[in-house]
Amino acid sequence: MRITLLGGAGLMGRATARDLLETQPDLELVLADIDVPGAERVADGLRRSVAGAAGRLTVVRADAADPASLEPVIRGSGAIINSAQYDFNLSVMTAALAARVPYVDLGGLFHVTRRQLPLGPDFEAAGVTAVIGMGSTPGVTNVQARHAAELLDRIDTIHIYNGNTPNPDTPSAWGYSIHTILDEVTKRPVVFRDGAFSELEPLAEPERFTFVDPIGELEVHHSLHSELASLPDAFADRGVREVFFKLNFFGYTPRALRQLKGLADAGFASVELMDIPDRSRPGAVARVRPRDALIAVLGRDAAATADALRARGEDPDRFVMDHEEVAVVMRGTRDGRRATVRVDTVAHGREDWGLAGGTLLTATPPGIVAAWLASGSLRRPGVHAPEAVIEPAALFDELAARGMPTTTRVEAA
Repeated sequence: MRITLLGGAGLMGRATARDLLETQPDLELVLADIDVPGAERVADGLRRSVAGAAGRLTVVRADAADPASLEPVIRGSGAIINSAQYDFNLSVMTAALAARVPYVDLGGLFHVTRRQLPLGPDFEAAGVTAVIGMGSTPGVTNVQARHAAELLDRIDTIHIYNGNTPNPDTPSAWGYSIHTILDEVTKRPVVFRDGAFSELEPLAEPERFTFVDPIGELEVHHSLHSELASLPDAFADRGVREVFFKLNFFGYTPRALRQLKGLADAGFASVELMDIPDRSRPGAVARVRPRDALIAVLGRDAAATADALRARGEDPDRFVMDHEEVAVVMRGTRDGRRATVRVDTVAHGREDWGLAGGTLLTATPPGIVAAWLASGSLRRPGVHAPEAVIEPAALFDELAARGMPTTTRVEAA
């Protein structure tokens, strides 16, 4: 069984690769990335830490933005996991369709997801299965919603929550793609209410939500997310009138998020090229994207912080235990009576892997589904959100075996 992991040099790619190599003994894993040296560093670490990985792991160069060059790289794979930035989802899907390779990704931040779903007839005609948005949020949350829906006769509301602790107190310590975080900070979140979509301001409608121990009560707010791209349609025939997604400050403390939001609001999250005077050369102009400059400054600050810790004799890479939860609260009716179903999935950091719980909860599900696709145990040609094709019990069992349990509570109103 061969799986190609695109974005193998990234944090999520590294975590997905580790889990796959640990759980799939017959796997041949291809780490594909435009950053070949970065992917080689990841591969070297995996070869040292996972028994038998050396003979099952290769690195190739791949450009997620170029379907024509990507197609021969992935051809013959049992599945491709797209862990690259979501902006490349449509490009990578084009290559997967041409190569007839089953596809899975981690989400499209609503708007890209809505452009992916219409590709369903093309994938169905080619006999290729694509599962889109199969991380934690979206992904696990979509499957939680399907599970909750199976326990109700009619659905009124689907509320999705994501919380974690501890949170970094500086904008330079992000827990997932800083590009995605900056998009979430600046783009207007979509909610589904009274049978229609509407947009709110970023960070709108804060509320307190009680996660399971040891996370506890946190303030959460709206964020643009891909669950909204499919769940209202998936349960339209069950009467659903409201769907939203909320999380707590994108994994930051409120103070750190305010700092990042201030920079974003000032224009430093922009991806538009700007002409900036190059003061090292009279009359010269440098073309830069403000976002690239911001990320470079944040990276410099993170490096300076690490150097300061080392100077004090502290280890900047020391493991700090964290906990992450995704929860779906669904309200409706059961046997003619009002009822609420709550589904919780919790992940904890793994010190032996050096990975945070939030990283594991995001990076593990696409590997699980890719293994199903590559083995042929999951085959349903077309383009599908997770709730359409993933059996809840099967996914929850796989997650529980990795120390990420799911619990369900049904309460009569």
